[in-house]
Amino acid sequence: MLLGLGLIGCVSPRVLRLESDLTRLQNEALTRQVAELEAGAGCPEDFVRNPSLDDVEAYLDRAGYVYHRAPDDKFVRLEYAGRNTSFGVRVQLFEPQKVLFLSTTSYLRLEEATDSGSVIALLVQLAALNYELLLGKFQLDPESGEILLSLELPLNDGVGYGSFVRMLDQITRTADERFIQLKRAVSGHGL
Repeated sequence: MLLGLGLIGCVSPRVLRLESDLTRLQNEALTRQVAELEAGAGCPEDFVRNPSLDDVEAYLDRAGYVYHRAPDDKFVRLEYAGRNTSFGVRVQLFEPQKVLFLSTTSYLRLEEATDSGSVIALLVQLAALNYELLLGKFQLDPESGEILLSLELPLNDGVGYGSFVRMLDQITRTADERFIQLKRAVSGHGL
């Protein structure tokens, strides 16, 4: 211990100056990096730390979507017309769970199945599609018989405009592209 203290007194002023210069240069470099990161962060409208349905509406307005808010203020709904089908998209915020839930509505119904064989073909097709999908999942609502595609966006750190628009695009594009396969299965034409 005494040897260590004795060595501290042996450091030359030149080494201390070099160390001080190195520390100053590192500090300047870090200051520049912080400034660059702050400049690249974008405008405050690009990210919301604790989103509300008002923020969802602002993002939808900015992206040019036509929508309406439910009278009970529980969700926002918009209509989507793709190349293969038209359906609704429901955006619902679950604040306690910090999740933004996007799901299709009026997409496909189990009652459209022609017989029990087509119901089985549809369920097999749903399972196969869910296996392929990276984002979102197809599901069957057992009460209503509605087939829907849903996607959950965790909000632990907030949500950005770009992420929200990409998720909305993902759910609409996937639902439209996969509709023909599901319609074929439900009509009894197999997989």
